[in-house]
Amino acid sequence: MDVDTYQLSATLPRHEEKENDVRSVDSLDDGAIVTGSRDRTVRIWRPVSTDEGVTYTCNTTLIGHTHYVQRVCVLPHGGIASCSNDKHVIEWDVESAAPLRVLEGHTDVVSCVAVSVATGMIYSASWDKTARVWKDGACVRVLKGHESALWAVMPLDELDGQTLTASGDKTIKLWTGDTCSHTYTGHTDVVRALCWVSGMGFLSAANDGTVRLWELGGGCLSVFQASESFVYAISVLPSGEYLTCSEDRNVRLWSSAGDLVQSIPHPSTVWALKALANGDIVAGCADGNGYVWTRDASRAAQPAIAAAFKAEVAAFEVSAEQVKEGMLGDLDTTNLPGSDALAQPGQREGQTKIIKDEGTGTPFLYQWSVASGSWEKVGEVTNAKGDSSSTMFGKKVFEGKEYDYVFDIDLNGSALQLPFNRGDDPWMAAQQWIWKHGFEQGFLDAIANHIITNAPDNVPQLNTGNVDPLTSTGAYRPRPAPSAGGSSAGNVDPFTSAGAYRPGGGGGGGGGGGGAGDISAARYRPGNAGAAPVVPSAPMLTFDVCKHDGVLAKLMQFNGEMHAAGEATPLDESQAAALAKLVGTLKQPNRFHATSVSAAELALFTSSGGLLSWPLPRLFPCVDLFRLLVLHPSAAQHLSAAAPPLVPRLLRLLAVAQTAAAADDKPAAAAVLMLLRTCANLVSRYELRPMVASSASSLVDVLSAPIESGPTQPRLAAVSILFNVCMLLSAKDLAPETALQMDGVALQALSLLQLALSVPALLEPTEEESLFRLLATLNALLEVEGMLVTAKELELHVTLGALALSAAAPPKTVACKEAALKLLTK
Repeated sequence: MDVDTYQLSATLPRHEEKENDVRSVDSLDDGAIVTGSRDRTVRIWRPVSTDEGVTYTCNTTLIGHTHYVQRVCVLPHGGIASCSNDKHVIEWDVESAAPLRVLEGHTDVVSCVAVSVATGMIYSASWDKTARVWKDGACVRVLKGHESALWAVMPLDELDGQTLTASGDKTIKLWTGDTCSHTYTGHTDVVRALCWVSGMGFLSAANDGTVRLWELGGGCLSVFQASESFVYAISVLPSGEYLTCSEDRNVRLWSSAGDLVQSIPHPSTVWALKALANGDIVAGCADGNGYVWTRDASRAAQPAIAAAFKAEVAAFEVSAEQVKEGMLGDLDTTNLPGSDALAQPGQREGQTKIIKDEGTGTPFLYQWSVASGSWEKVGEVTNAKGDSSSTMFGKKVFEGKEYDYVFDIDLNGSALQLPFNRGDDPWMAAQQWIWKHGFEQGFLDAIANHIITNAPDNVPQLNTGNVDPLTSTGAYRPRPAPSAGGSSAGNVDPFTSAGAYRPGGGGGGGGGGGGAGDISAARYRPGNAGAAPVVPSAPMLTFDVCKHDGVLAKLMQFNGEMHAAGEATPLDESQAAALAKLVGTLKQPNRFHATSVSAAELALFTSSGGLLSWPLPRLFPCVDLFRLLVLHPSAAQHLSAAAPPLVPRLLRLLAVAQTAAAADDKPAAAAVLMLLRTCANLVSRYELRPMVASSASSLVDVLSAPIESGPTQPRLAAVSILFNVCMLLSAKDLAPETALQMDGVALQALSLLQLALSVPALLEPTEEESLFRLLATLNALLEVEGMLVTAKELELHVTLGALALSAAAPPKTVACKEAALKLLTK
C-alpha cells in the first residue's frame, strides 16, 4: 500500500573512516545502490527483504582512488565509473571488483562523471575548468570555455550528442561538439547540479539556494527557492515530482509546479540523492550513512528504527550563529517561546521554529511536518560559534571551488584569503599560497601554523596506493600482463577466494596497508634558497593500518593446516589464545599508553619456534602482525634483547623471500612487502635507534632492488625506510655511539638516491607517492652535515634536473624537487 509521504525504509551503514561523508549515490538495474565517499571507496549495497523490512548489505567495496570520491555513475553495461579529488576517473568491473581502466587527463579535482546511455561514452567535469568526453579509455573531446571550476556535466541523449555543463562561474553552457552554442545566466552563485526533465528542458541547482527550470536553447521558465543554504543535488521522480538536497540537512520533495510537498530532515548535510526506479529515494549524508525513503508502507522501516532515526536528527547541534546567518531561514533567536508555542500549527511544510525547553532552558529547533500535522524536533541550538571544520555546515566556496576552510590572511596590508581542505598538507598549502601571491618565504611557518591551529582536526591524506602484494597489481594498472606478481585479483584473497584479507591493501579497508605517519602528517616544509633546507619533523613514516581480524583469521587458518599436516611449530591452544589477546591490544593504538606487551607475547614471534620461523608460504600474516607489534612502546625493551638480533634476522628472511618472489611466488611477494614495512616501523622507533644503527648499512643495502624494479607497494615501503634512515641521520640528538655506528650510511644513502632518481618507473602515475617520498628523503639527507657538499661533487643536480615531472605532478612533488635543486645549485 502506498502512502502520500515518504517514510524511512532503510539505512546503509556508515562508511568506516573518519572522513566518511557519502558524496554520491546511484543505483544498478537490479536494485542495488552505489555510494561514493570521502573515505576514498565506492561501495555496492544490495537489498535484502526480512521479516522486519528491507535492509541493505555491502557486499562489494571498490578500492582504487587515492583521495575523496566525488561522484559515482552506473554505466549501461552494468559497470560503474567514479571520479575523485585524485584527478582521475576509474571505470570498474563490478564482477571482479577491479578497475577496468583509469581515465587520465584532468589536472585538478574531477567533480562529476556521467554517461551517455545512447553511446556509452563517459563525460567528466573538473575543477581545471574543462569537461572531457571519453570513449574506450581515450579522451575524444575537451570542452573549454568556463571561467571557473566545473561542478556538473550532463550529456543530452535526446538531442543528438549535445552536452550541458555547470560551473563555479555561475553559468551553464550548452555544447554542440566542442563548441559552446548557448550560455545560461541567472544563478547568483556556483551552479552545482543539472537534471533533465523530458519534454520540458532541464533543472539546475545552485549555491544560491534556488532551482531553475530552463528551456533548452532558451531562457529560464521558472525559479523556486529550494533552501536558504547550498543546494547540492536534484533528481526527478517517475511521478514528475522533483527532489532536492541541501546543506541544511533536508531532502525536499517538490511538485512539478515548484510547490513544496515534503521536507525530510536528516542527521547531517545531505550531499547527494537519487530517485530510484520503484519511486523510492536514496540520500547520501555527511554522517557517512545512506538513507532510503519510500512511499510504500510494505517497505517502511520498523517503528523502533524510525524512532531511533528521529532521535538522531533531534540530537544534531546547530549553532545560533548559523541560524542567525540564515542557514535555516530567517529565525529570531531572542525572546524564545516555550513549548506551548508548539500547539500553534505551522503555516507551511518545512517551516522552522526555535523553542526553549522550560526545564533546562536549552533552545531546540523544530520543523513543521504537514504529513504528521506536528512540529518535529530537528536539532539543538548551541551558543557556540559556527565551526567551519564541520562537514555538516559551513562549506566554503572560493574562486568557484569548494573548501572546508577559507582563512582570512592579512600580510603587509593586503587582506587576502587562503582556501584549505581537510586532508591537505598545511605546509604545502601555505607554500603554494606564498608562491601565488609573491610573498617572502619567511612567512611560511606563520601561515602554516595558522592553518594547523585553526584546523585542529585535520588529518592529511596519505597516498598509500592500493596494490595487492599478492598480485602486484595497482589501482591504475588494471588487468596487466602477468609479471612477477601475477594477474589482477581485485579484492579477492587468492588463498581463500574471498575478500576477507588483502595483505598490503591500501587505504582504510586493506589489511596491512596505510600509514599514519605520512610525510604530510610529519609536516613536510619545502626549503628555500635563503635558508637551510627544512625537512619533515617527527613522526617518521610508519605503516600502521591493518584489518586485524582478517589477518588473525588467515594466520589461524594456516595454523590449522599446519596441525593437520603434522608440520612443525604451529601454535598450541594456549599460544593461540595469547595471540588473540595480543591482537586485541594492537587493535587499540590510541590506548598504547595504557597497555603493555610482555616478553612472552613477543616470544610468540621471535622465539626459535615462533611465528617468524614459519615456512615462507605461511609467513606473511605473521609479519603483518609483527609490524604492528614493533610500534607498541612497551615492546622496545624486549625487541632490543631479542636473540638472534632482530634486524639481521629480518634481513635474512627478506633475502629468502625476494628470491622466491622473483620466481612468481605470491606468498613470498606478500612476505617481502610485510618485511619491508616492518623495517620501516622499526627505524621509526626512537627507543630502537641503537639496535637499528648497528644494522643500518645492511638495511640500506637491501633497498636498491625494490626501489629499482619492485612493484609499487614494496617500492613505497623501501623508500619509506630510506626516508626514516635519513631522518635518523639528520637527528641532532643521536648518542655518540649511535652516531659512530651510522658513519658512512649517509654516503651510502646518497649513492642510492642518485641511482633511484634515474629509475624510469618512478615517473609512472602509480609511483607518485614513492617519487614524492624519495625527493623528500633527498631534502632530509642534504641537511646532514657534509652531504650537501658531497651531493654537489657528485653532480646530483644534473640527475635531479633530468627528472622530467609530468604536468600533472602533485604540487608537493614539484616543491620537493625545486627545494632540492635550489640547494644544489646555489
